[in-house]
Amino acid sequence: TEAWLEEHPPVDLDGVRKDISAAEEHNRTIRAKIDANREYAALRDAIAEKKVASGNISAVMATIEDEKTAALSRMEFPIQGLGFGEGGVTFNGVPLEQASESDQLRIGIAIALSLIPENGIRLVYLRDWAALDQKRREMVHKYLEENGGQAWAQLVQDRPDGNSLFISDGILFDDGEKGGEK
Repeated sequence: TEAWLEEHPPVDLDGVRKDISAAEEHNRTIRAKIDANREYAALRDAIAEKKVASGNISAVMATIEDEKTAALSRMEFPIQGLGFGEGGVTFNGVPLEQASESDQLRIGIAIALSLIPENGIRLVYLRDWAALDQKRREMVHKYLEENGGQAWAQLVQDRPDGNSLFISDGILFDDGEKGGEK
């Protein structure tokens, strides 16, 4: 046995330990790369699934847009030039808010008249009549006449003008006289 020990000197364990530690570090690095590759593959697959889902949703949205366009093309709008755009109601391709006050008034009256049943009383209420100049009032009269409509208009004035009901303090006046008395 002594001869054997002399022939076989003790092994340097520090060197072996360093080799084992280096191998373990290398294995950790390899495992981390394997894990990263798995995570990358999972993310790549998830992205591919999301792209497919996004494509499906885009196709559905395109179908809805086509159906909306077809439905709008079949609609009969109450006034020529009225339509819908990205931001809502349009008139001659421009957002309704940007249309002139006269156009907005005419459009409002046209829509109101279109909502009245065929056998209904074609009467609209105009709140801010006093805000309209004579030209706009004549335009309203003409439009209503051409389209078989009538209007009740709110107007603040001191005396009746012959084409209106004059009410003051809840009392109806006739030609400027209280309660029809002269």
